[in-house]
Amino acid sequence: MAITMKDVAARAGVSIKTVSRVVNDQGEISDETRQRVQRAIEELGY
Repeated sequence: MAITMKDVAARAGVSIKTVSRVVNDQGEISDETRQRVQRAIEELGY
């Protein structure tokens, strides 16, 4: 089964929109949140 933004968001404890912002490098996101999302992306292989 493919990993989705919803899976990444759940792992990182953020919204799907926040994952989208990190992936697309848009909007203002704290460094801590960006790192949590990027870590979740790496862990899940998104």
